[in-house]
Amino acid sequence: MATHRYSGGARLRLTYKDGPGNGKYHVTITTNTDRVRLAVNAPAYLTVAVDSPEAFDNAARAAVAFATDGPTMRADGREPLSDHAFDWDTAGSVLVSRKRSDYRGLS
Repeated sequence: MATHRYSGGARLRLTYKDGPGNGKYHVTITTNTDRVRLAVNAPAYLTVAVDSPEAFDNAARAAVAFATDGPTMRADGREPLSDHAFDWDTAGSVLVSRKRSDYRGLS
């Protein structure tokens, strides 16, 4: 099952894959200028079902944190995604939306 989340000028496609432990989320982040693919492990201690909307929201936030956190995340050595591609709250947490109407990226 795949679902989408949106933040600023970025679209995130998330797919949950069952596996060892609690499984993982495969995430593709697409901006106007770049595309990044990464995997986010499901939490060791679940407070919600792995396929719940809240779990996908949390995985999207984690993926953005990893994708914007330095060049070591990029296998090809390119710079990380720009923080400016995403919406952030005043506490520094990424804001994600389940609705495309809140999305201001890719036309």
